[in-house]
Amino acid sequence: MINISINNRVLNTSFLVPKPDLHPDFWEKEVFKSEISEQLMIIAKDIIESMKIKARIKDITITGSISSYNWHALSDIDLHIIFDFEEISEDFELVKRMLDQSRINWNKAHDITIRGKEVELYFQDTSESHESNGIWSLATESWIVKPERMNPELDLVTTEKKAETIVKAIEHVEEMLADGLTEDAYKYASKIKNKVARMRSTGLSGDGIYSPENMAFKMLRNAMYLNKLSILKIDAYDEMMSLNEIYIKDYFISNNDPEYLEFEGSYNLEDLLDPERAAPWGETEESDIDTASQQFKLAKPTILRLTTELDGATRDIVIVEHPDNTVKAYFKSSGISGGGYAGVWIPFEGWATNERVPKGQTFTDGTERQMDEVTWVDRPYGHYALMAKTYWNKPSAKPPENSIHAAASEWIQNLDNLPDDQKPKLKEIISKNGVENNMAFFGKINQQLYSMGAIDRSAAVLNVKSSGRRIQFGLDEES
Repeated sequence: MINISINNRVLNTSFLVPKPDLHPDFWEKEVFKSEISEQLMIIAKDIIESMKIKARIKDITITGSISSYNWHALSDIDLHIIFDFEEISEDFELVKRMLDQSRINWNKAHDITIRGKEVELYFQDTSESHESNGIWSLATESWIVKPERMNPELDLVTTEKKAETIVKAIEHVEEMLADGLTEDAYKYASKIKNKVARMRSTGLSGDGIYSPENMAFKMLRNAMYLNKLSILKIDAYDEMMSLNEIYIKDYFISNNDPEYLEFEGSYNLEDLLDPERAAPWGETEESDIDTASQQFKLAKPTILRLTTELDGATRDIVIVEHPDNTVKAYFKSSGISGGGYAGVWIPFEGWATNERVPKGQTFTDGTERQMDEVTWVDRPYGHYALMAKTYWNKPSAKPPENSIHAAASEWIQNLDNLPDDQKPKLKEIISKNGVENNMAFFGKINQQLYSMGAIDRSAAVLNVKSSGRRIQFGLDEES
């Protein structure tokens, strides 16, 4: 087994090492098993009929790692339906975009597995070259490209450098999004996706499947970085196109009348339209939060030190009762997720799914999803548990100055200065991976926080968008 590290994470590269034989569940003496071939032909025929494709089908092929000696545990069955796109319309690009979207929708809607391997649909034009070490025709039951046993010298140093460059770029997108630079984050995410596609294409057309470029792509995909990039791009677009808040500038910058004082900040659109609320201009008022005189206290006399196996991060968590008797949970940021607020106490609304879940679906759904041209996911929506930051849509997720949450965050920093008999006890817990564990473990904590009034279900991080919403463990059954 070979391991390389990307951004201090060790990733298994054993899937890159060729096997001595073709996958025994699918091949017998280098011939694709007839019962599987027949089933795939039925699937292809159903797709062609349901989409009413009038073009003549030139071939139906199986390709990818399942058709070569470098198959592995994550291999799927790449089913290619090949025909002349111009038989549908002379506008090649329009047809390609339409078929790509139809393919993505089909892969999202269906969960078909054969011998434990998922079936991935692709439409391929007759003029399109397809780089693969093995291509099998289901129509003629013969090899178009017969795979070769290789013993390549894997250039893992170059592979790691290329992959790490992309990882750093993806994490920069995350930082920009956390800082509120949504348009820049969206544009940069788009640029990275194009770069990844070009990188893989260049590698395949040059040194083939074992090129550093293609291996870096596979490492990024299997480590879920490409999935993360797609999620960031979608979130950036959603934030860029949303009207969650309106920024008020100084309307009266040229007026010297002291009544018109400069105002900068943000207000919810609903607040601005509410006739009962004061207008966001006029006399500047002092903050009503006096950190010296306010009496904060721990609602639970414990610091929970939580380590999550998934990202290896350790975060301290406390529950604070505010002077106005409201309650909120705070965590001390580890800095793992970026954003520039390591060591700061951040208020949060419990744990939710990292991704927005489409309406009607739940934590265990989503195990077969094609997100775009280069990104697929094979895990449920509840696989990743997100600490739902209260001020997720604010720069660095820090509470606004002069807010009660900012005052509480400052107060928590001084817990070490308390007398020994008042210091909170430390309780250390390790959270295991997986959707079932998240539902049980974080569900129980969320229910306790909610019963204490520590979770605001209307927080921006939990808002509803066209792509769905983040659902909370223990509090939601479905989106």
